[in-house]
Amino acid sequence: MDEQAHAERKKVKKTQPSIDGQDKLTRKPKSHKRNNVSTAIGKKLRAVRLESKLSQENLAFNAQFDRAFISDIERGVANPSIMALATLCYALNITLADLFATINLSLKPGDETRRKNPAKTDSSITEKKKMGQRQVPKIR
Repeated sequence: MDEQAHAERKKVKKTQPSIDGQDKLTRKPKSHKRNNVSTAIGKKLRAVRLESKLSQENLAFNAQFDRAFISDIERGVANPSIMALATLCYALNITLADLFATINLSLKPGDETRRKNPAKTDSSITEKKKMGQRQVPKIR
């Protein structure tokens, strides 16, 4: 294949949308689902970072995270673990209590943003478990 045809193929690959709804270059979903809690945490972290006069790069370096992860958290796209938040709080010289002090939100159990565990709700699985259990004789 000559260089011109190869360049054309690369151009087509970059512009073609993916079948599975993901960007082919980054493999990230095109539409990020945000929830109120992640957005509120991100806004608070951004406010504290700006108050500390740190850039995303400096905060990422101090916390040993990638700058893109800091950006995703601040936009409410990422769902950081409590350990990641504790590390960011340490890098910002605040506590987790300071971070959550002004956030007065919660998610109700029926909210679609929560992950559902089908194993706990599927009655056929519990029946299969019951059938698969051995009967252990009682020792007197």
